Amino acid sequence: MLKVFYDDQKNIILKSIYDDSIDYSGFSGNKFIFSDERFQFDEIYSQSIVENEKIIVGERLPDDLIKIKELCRYHINVWKKHEQESGVSFKSTVFQTDENSQRFILAEFISASGALSSGDTTYSITWTDINNNPVPFTAQEFVDFALLVKEHIKNKHLEALQVKTTLESLVDVDGCLNLVNSLTWS
Repeated sequence: MLKVFYDDQKNIILKSIYDDSIDYSGFSGNKFIFSDERFQFDEIYSQSIVENEKIIVGERLPDDLIKIKELCRYHINVWKKHEQESGVSFKSTVFQTDENSQRFILAEFISASGALSSGDTTYSITWTDINNNPVPFTAQEFVDFALLVKEHIKNKHLEALQVKTTLESLVDVDGCLNLVNSLTWS
C-alpha cells in the first residue's frame, strides 16, 4: 500500500508498505535507492528516512501530485512484474513464469512447435512445476502451455497499461493513491 501523510509543518511523508520484497536500502542525496532501481525525486526531499518503517520525509511542494504519480507508476511496474511472474496453472498444477522461466519456455516452445510441424509423434518433455515436481508434456501440450504463458504475460501488461492510463487522468493525490492501492496482488 502507498500512503501520503503530512506532518504539522505541512511536510509530506510518503509511506510505502506494498510488498516485503520492495525495500528502501537507503537514501542518498536526492535519490531513493530501491533494492532493484534508483528513483529520482529532483532534490525535493530531505535526507531523512526511517528504513524499517519505510518512511521518507520531505518538504511539501506544489508539484506533489507529479511526484506521487511518478511513485505510483513505479509501483504499477513493480505490481505488473510481480503479477507476470506469479505463475500459471496448467495440467492441474502451477508453473513458474519469472523471466528466466519465460526464456526456457520459449526455447522449448520452438522445439515442440518444430516437432508438431514435422509430424514427430515421439516428442515429449518433462517440465517441473513451481514445487519442482516433474510434469510430462507432449508437443501439443507444451505448445498450449507456452501460449497460455504468453497470454498471461500480455494480459498483465495490458492491465498495467490500463491502470497507468487511468492514473494519468487523475487530478488529486487521494485519487492516485486509491487507484494504486486497489491493485490486487497474487
